Amino acid sequence: MAAVNLKGVFKSFGSTRVVHGVDISIADGEFCVLVGPSGCGKSTLLRIIIGILHPNSGSVKISGQEIANFSEEDFVKLRRSIGMVFQSSALFDSLNVYENVAFALREHKKLPEDMVRRIVRDKLRMV
Repeated sequence: MAAVNLKGVFKSFGSTRVVHGVDISIADGEFCVLVGPSGCGKSTLLRIIIGILHPNSGSVKISGQEIANFSEEDFVKLRRSIGMVFQSSALFDSLNVYENVAFALREHKKLPEDMVRRIVRDKLRMV
């Protein structure tokens, strides 16, 4: 069984189709590198795999489980088990600045939301 299995994955933003029927199977322990020109859908595909974005159609399975059925807790576990780096350590363009700063605090620190808000506001004031 593949650790990551995509079948017929499509993603559009409005009338712009970004991911066009992608099929990928990545074995457990295997490294996968997505290479291509700017705007071809590499980051979008990664965001779909970790559940930040949802495909318009197609199937995304992690260890045989369809991620469309995942809870937020399932996605947190998934994100901790996958190592990935966006080009130039970019921010998530699907999240605003506040949400980008809060992301790691929510994912890794398990802090109460009022504390996350306070920390994020303090950090944003600094810049």
